[in-house]
Amino acid sequence: MLPFHCPIQPNEHLFSWVSRIHLLSGNIKLKSTLAFLNIGNQPFNCTGHNQAFLDAINFYRSEIVDDEICFDRHTLFSLWALSFNSSDYNERRSNNSLLMPSMNEKGAFSFNSRWKYCPNCIQDDIDKCGHSFWHVKHQLPSVTHCYLHKEALIGNSIDFRDLRNCSLPQTYDYCVSGQDNNSQLLSWSEFVMSIYNKLNQSPSFGETLRNRVINFLQLPTNIQIKHNDLFQDLQSQFDEEVPLSIRRHLFSFYTKPYRTQPRILRSTLGLNYRNKQKHPVNWLIILYWLKDKILLDI
Repeated sequence: MLPFHCPIQPNEHLFSWVSRIHLLSGNIKLKSTLAFLNIGNQPFNCTGHNQAFLDAINFYRSEIVDDEICFDRHTLFSLWALSFNSSDYNERRSNNSLLMPSMNEKGAFSFNSRWKYCPNCIQDDIDKCGHSFWHVKHQLPSVTHCYLHKEALIGNSIDFRDLRNCSLPQTYDYCVSGQDNNSQLLSWSEFVMSIYNKLNQSPSFGETLRNRVINFLQLPTNIQIKHNDLFQDLQSQFDEEVPLSIRRHLFSFYTKPYRTQPRILRSTLGLNYRNKQKHPVNWLIILYWLKDKILLDI
């Protein structure tokens, strides 16, 4: 009966809902609640797809509705449609025993994967339902601004790593960092949100977007080492046209002096790119770079 007394809210992240169920359970320790719900006591990371994520999906399906609505409305799962072909993505979406690989390259990203909240949303949520919650769209990787209020999101990189250690957003009062007020990062956040919304409408659109990128850049069907010069030229164009503030926000290559030059395009589109599963942010920045050159509508 707990899900009945604790309904999941529109735009609420799946793990936020599970955490609120624990608050109503009367259990002192979270692991006791998770054991009762048959959810593994593993990190509740906003972008993670571990066993706890799969268990929570199964719990939602058994208690609420047995379809894929939770993937679309209460997780970031659809963003990974950019990284997989349609058949592989649909298999993971329908077969809930398959994990998504993290695809995180160690040291590649400069943004933090942490839980974030919007102070204005806190008040709106309290006015509407009596409490705040963690919005799924606030947790999109690399997003810095609220999808509703266009204000900078707040997230503590230490305290907000694992939602198992967090409470409702209304209990926190952190300050906004100055960098997050950058207008270019607002533009980036709005772009990521627009792609996420379209992928929620049609996950197969992810594969369509990748093909549009490949066709526009006129990449060879069989890419070989001899094509490295092609990627060097494209990378130079990419670095010239994508704002530095966005590149620094996304990739550590641009924040520290490295001996080797950034190879975002080569690592994403290079050898065997059709079989590679790169993090969605890699595809998002390429789409952002080409947003005025290719069609981004479904």
